[in-house]
Amino acid sequence: MDKVLIHTQNVLLSGALIRYFRERGVLEPLRVLERLRIEDIKAQEPKIILLEVTRLSGFTFDERVNLTEHIRQYSNDIKITYMCDEYGDRDIPEKVINAKKQGIIDNFFYESVSGEYIAASVEAMI
Repeated sequence: MDKVLIHTQNVLLSGALIRYFRERGVLEPLRVLERLRIEDIKAQEPKIILLEVTRLSGFTFDERVNLTEHIRQYSNDIKITYMCDEYGDRDIPEKVINAKKQGIIDNFFYESVSGEYIAASVEAMI
């Protein structure tokens, strides 16, 4: 079974996403609770990585782009998608949208959409 690696600052969000992925039964959800490192990605071999973007250290847009660049150096086959709160900081969603337009990431989601939708859309990326 292909794997989706979830790395969020919001543990409740990642827990809900894990539940939705398990219910759908197509992707095996994995979660990293500490700082995500390229070694974690190599060890888990995910098909898709779901990254939350916030203002908190370890989750900032610049840190996520840096991590994305390292992931791409490791494997261009891994699909990368960002999630962000569209109602908090207005600059984060704009940066995420631009990252998608520039081809830095494969997809993005606002955190206000349902977990069921995110799981189904991520599943469609394989």
